[in-house]
Amino acid sequence: MDEQFWNGQSLDRHNPVPLYQQLSDILAAKIHQGELKPGTKLPTENELINIFRASRFVVRQTFNSLVRQGLIYTVQGKGSFVTSPKIIKPLDILQSYHVGMKKAGINIEVRIVSKSFIVPPALITEKMALNPNSKVMKLERVAFQDDMPVNLLISHIALGNWGEEKLAAFNGGSLYEYLSIACGVTLNRSVSEIEVIFADEYESRMLNQARGTVLLQISGVSYEKCGIPVEYSRVVYPGSMYGFRFESYIPQESDNRSPTLLRSL
Repeated sequence: MDEQFWNGQSLDRHNPVPLYQQLSDILAAKIHQGELKPGTKLPTENELINIFRASRFVVRQTFNSLVRQGLIYTVQGKGSFVTSPKIIKPLDILQSYHVGMKKAGINIEVRIVSKSFIVPPALITEKMALNPNSKVMKLERVAFQDDMPVNLLISHIALGNWGEEKLAAFNGGSLYEYLSIACGVTLNRSVSEIEVIFADEYESRMLNQARGTVLLQISGVSYEKCGIPVEYSRVVYPGSMYGFRFESYIPQESDNRSPTLLRSL
């Protein structure tokens, strides 16, 4: 990508608009007009410094601005790339992660990172109403789209009546489908929270995102029909890649339920 690509565009140092904003607008226009397509690698800091005769501070501020707008993402050691259009996922029903992504029109491959049997942290023990020192299976997975990590999925699954052997036999595919077929467990309720977090060392490594990147996290407990907690899960989404859609309603006087946002895991 040489200087001709920029059609002689330059920064106006007499313009009251900050230089980083001018450069950000130039790059954003190229992205919106389709001249910089999703997945395209942007010029490096040094290349932009030379093309626009800008300082390193201006270029870094430009990249920060484009990341905040969700137009680019940065991969440590590889550079900055144009993002794909945001994936919009429904949050209206409890269903398997695979089913939810398929309904959103996304082809993904989920790879198991690790399986282990542990005594979970006190917070999870409390949320799952487990006895102290009870073990769960901790299942860590990463979802990929075209070899790009797009989700981190961490589940803590109670041993229940099915025990370690059946859980250890899970080798991939839909976890909820496996629990239904192999363990006879049907999940019918989920209580979850969605929040903004910032990538720590582990999340940045698993999702190939810079530390401090904005992430969206959905965490909570799923229950089987009799009300027994089965799974505590945490699903992490890169904030620049995802949006969520959900429905709201006003309960009728005869409806004793509280409005609840259910997960699509």
